[in-house]
Order: sequence, then C-alpha cells, then structure tokens
Amino acid sequence: SEQSWLEHYVICAVRNPFDRFVSSYLATIDPRHPTNGLTKIYGQKIKNLSAFDFLDLLKQAPKFGGVQKNWACFKSDEKPNADLILRFEEIGTWPKLLEDAGLTGPTFTLEHKNKKPYKTRSQAELLGMNKDEIHHLKVAIYNHFQVDYEHFSYEKPF
Repeated sequence: SEQSWLEHYVICAVRNPFDRFVSSYLATIDPRHPTNGLTKIYGQKIKNLSAFDFLDLLKQAPKFGGVQKNWACFKSDEKPNADLILRFEEIGTWPKLLEDAGLTGPTFTLEHKNKKPYKTRSQAELLGMNKDEIHHLKVAIYNHFQVDYEHFSYEKPF
C-alpha cells in the first residue's frame, strides 16, 4: 500500500537488464538446476527454450523477470522511488552506500557467492549465438526492458 511505502525506508537492488536476462535464462536451462519457479509451472520443456522464446515467456510471466522499475518505484507524488537503489554491478560498494544512507550495523563484506564460472566466456558463446543473433536478442531485451535501461541509467546494450 502507499501508506506502507511512505512509512518505510525502501531499499531495492537492480541489475543490468541484459545481464539479468542472460543469468536467468542460463540458470533456468541449466540441467544442474532441475527445478525452479518456472519449471514448476511450465515443466521441464522450458529447459529447451531458445533465448528468444524464454524472453517471450518472461513477458507472459513478469513475476519471474519483469520490469525492475515496478519494484523500485511507486505511484506516489510524495515518494516516487525507493529511498535507496543499489546496482548489482556495484555490489562491492553496497556497505558504504548503506552506511552513507545512515544504515549502520555490523561491519561486513558482501561476497558474490553465486558467481558463475562462465563470466570468462562471451555472452554470445554462452548462448550459442552468432553476432547477428546476439545483436537481435539485445535489441529485443532493450525493447522490452527499455524503462529499466532509462530509469536506472543503464547503457543500451548495442
């Protein structure tokens, strides 16, 4: 509710839309992860979807990968955005950002525990696509998540 939004200090974490999509897609089709929310609904056949078909599926099931602005903003003239928006790409700076926002607590370091070893490979290679296909996918993702690219100041992926 708007009252709850206004009464609480709201923190939201966002991620580059293309990187977020690739991560979600690869985690979903990975045979080492037999079940997730999407496979519970759509079955194992989801593991055979192309990246383009997966994007189409996310458009139909936004709770699994919808527009991040929906979580970071509220239709309120008084407070239209979360109080603090953290970018996943800057996870190492989060403790300082939280401290700068007056949120103190125990000293800690945030580790990227789920970091995948495939960061050394290109996204095209990970997705099994050539340059033209990866470009078309980037355009499709940009078109669907344009509001996130713009609102959170992410660069166009192409």
